[in-house]
Amino acid sequence: MITDKLYDKAFEYFGTKLWKQLYDMDLFAVEFSDKEIGWCTVMGELGEHISLAVYVGNEGLKTFYDLLGSNDENISDEQYQEISLGQNCLHCSLETKDFMFPDELKEFKSYTERTGNKIKGERRKFVHFTKYAPHCLPWYIKSKNDLSYIEQALEAAIEVSKKLSEKSKIELGFPPDEQNEMQKTIPLLSKTKNGFEWKTIELPQEIAVPYFEPKLSDEAAEELSSFERKGTLECKVFRIPFPLEDKKNEPPRYPAILLALDSDAGMIVSKPDFVMDDEEDLKLFDSFADIFFDQKFLPEKIKAFDDRTVNLLKNFCLQTGTPIVVEPVRDADAAFGDMLMHMGMMGMLGF
Repeated sequence: MITDKLYDKAFEYFGTKLWKQLYDMDLFAVEFSDKEIGWCTVMGELGEHISLAVYVGNEGLKTFYDLLGSNDENISDEQYQEISLGQNCLHCSLETKDFMFPDELKEFKSYTERTGNKIKGERRKFVHFTKYAPHCLPWYIKSKNDLSYIEQALEAAIEVSKKLSEKSKIELGFPPDEQNEMQKTIPLLSKTKNGFEWKTIELPQEIAVPYFEPKLSDEAAEELSSFERKGTLECKVFRIPFPLEDKKNEPPRYPAILLALDSDAGMIVSKPDFVMDDEEDLKLFDSFADIFFDQKFLPEKIKAFDDRTVNLLKNFCLQTGTPIVVEPVRDADAAFGDMLMHMGMMGMLGF
């Protein structure tokens, strides 16, 4: 539930119009009460999407870096989709009525009727709080911890606006307007009993998020290694671009599937097993191993497209003595597109 205090902070923040002073690359950080770091970006300079986004911890910040990297012209549509759906942050934004969740809309109307507060001078008039969890549809914020984070971030952003009325961006540690890249050091705000203390913090330049690397049991590896070897498999983890509801009152998720294509036969040999939970990599791995137990063969070679697929399958390959190479898997891309089209026509995804 959104409290009046949180709405008060949101209205105060939107009243500052901080997006007219900072760009989305002008990051600042806030040290939360639990000592976690929130990396904040202000959006709205073009007047289209007015929002304060908070990437919590380095794991959240990694998804911001990924989003920046998605502007690379060499990024495929599928890669861009995976990056977009992998975002991990909290948003407080201005939206039209249509963007609001029903319960959220009731809370917002109740607040504005009681307080008389209104958003002035903007086309979008509704304050919207959203959680972007990796591979989930953006959803309302339920966690008290997340609500506390967004409230503290709003307080810090209001403080930034106040300081900008006294000092220049550069004096406060933000980059000059003509600079097109992020700085290595950004402002860090820590709340004290007497207000905010301003410090600086170095932005992590590279953030490594380890991939999950499942293994076969020794017994399974021995049995698989005894099978006949034939053909080359093109393998790739895909994200289904249609959210499916998994649990009631939880955000719909974008399922993952590991597609395995027999290059010689031009046939999909993997099962259409969609995985949509936090243990998706383990379940994708088990589904992949089941292919060979069911069909009693092992490939002579596996081609994989990206690091995630390689890391998912590398222990399987090591344990069964199957070579794995990294190269484009164009046939698998085409097969995945055909599969999605077929599923859409059959109404299997509800559209």
